[in-house]
Amino acid sequence: MKQMLKLFGGILCATCLISLTQSCGDDGPDQLKGYQKIRKDSSFYNAVTRIENIQLVDIRSKEEYDKGHIPGATNVEANYANSEDVNSEFCKEIQARFVKERDIFLYGGKAQKAENWYAPGLVSTIGWGHDHTYHYLNDYEQWVACGFPICQEGSRAENCPCQKTK
Repeated sequence: MKQMLKLFGGILCATCLISLTQSCGDDGPDQLKGYQKIRKDSSFYNAVTRIENIQLVDIRSKEEYDKGHIPGATNVEANYANSEDVNSEFCKEIQARFVKERDIFLYGGKAQKAENWYAPGLVSTIGWGHDHTYHYLNDYEQWVACGFPICQEGSRAENCPCQKTK
């Protein structure tokens, strides 16, 4: 009898898990879609330095961006107040500044833990999709620690969007 109850309980749990994972898929309009995750620093570096006219988004605050950022990055801050859903100011700005026909790459900083995961999902959901949205899982601080180039006051990179705002 105990074995029957254990078996029944296991089947019931498995059924619940299956129904939960199915209801939490990408199919619902309120569900965030997935995106490509870039784990290796060298892979992200290669993308940033080799893709011509890359759509690179720094989701940190303007103050952090102004102190230093990855060359070629455009600042579109994602925070709790402006990136709550697909109709948010963050999404509107992304749609206005970038084209959906090209891949888009996002990165943040240590301070944006929640936004680092939420913002790429929003971008994927608003039109770029899983295959064209990339997220650097490490952060700006890791980029700097690797010794990769940065753009900052006094050493602005050529053709960086930050040149246009000065």
